[in-house]
Amino acid sequence: MTYSIKRAVAQRMPSRCLLWLNGQPQLKHVLRRAYVQASKPGDLQEVELRKGPAKGCRLVLDMGTDEQRICDGTYEPWVHDVLPRVLHPGGVLWDVGAHVGYYCIVGSLLSTATHLAIEPGPSTDRLQRNLALNGITNVDLLSAAVGSQVGTARFDFNDNSIFNRISEGGDHEVNVLTLDSLLDDRDPPSVIMMDIEGGEADALPAASRMLDEIRPTWLIELHGSQGEVAHTTLLAHGYKAELAVPLGQPRNHGLYTPSVNG
Repeated sequence: MTYSIKRAVAQRMPSRCLLWLNGQPQLKHVLRRAYVQASKPGDLQEVELRKGPAKGCRLVLDMGTDEQRICDGTYEPWVHDVLPRVLHPGGVLWDVGAHVGYYCIVGSLLSTATHLAIEPGPSTDRLQRNLALNGITNVDLLSAAVGSQVGTARFDFNDNSIFNRISEGGDHEVNVLTLDSLLDDRDPPSVIMMDIEGGEADALPAASRMLDEIRPTWLIELHGSQGEVAHTTLLAHGYKAELAVPLGQPRNHGLYTPSVNG
């Protein structure tokens, strides 16, 4: 089956089927491979989203990477389903690892509150451009990474920017903040999204004030053993977990809501 036919099939797949596939790790990779094309990273195009909670919005996406799946509504279908359920009108979203701003745009459509996008380095250029393309003014942008302490760290900017992360071998230096340090001069979040390629193992244990006092809902991409650290930390602070696929897979999403008695 050619790439174009595979992609056409995936584009027309009902949302309930995408959700089921997202919970089947092997089939999920088949779906992802259906979107691999000959283009190399760097093929930036302004496109209109055809599906998903931001359908009709326009984004500048790298169509030579996984970003093309944002355009067709097959990118992280579980998140598509969950975010509108947990971010209520008036709720504040903090998007940690905001990438090119896709979920910030979704958040701005769900709530008119002022949201926060946290992303270091070159991705912030496209993030700003994508917000401007859609006339979104209720998202503050903070160019930094989140970690275990305030300072600086080496950062690896991957050709596929979805996989950017803090790394000792990174070729750029970025500012690092803790989640708790961000609470002093802005509205606290009701929902935190986090996708920081394993950095959740450092960021969550250093967020005691956020976990014990603010107690937002967390929607996190978990990465192997680092994700298990974050999972254990949240449970220890009285959160209930709902996972997209069983814990221990290389990648999965976790929804964590504060328990009544937490």
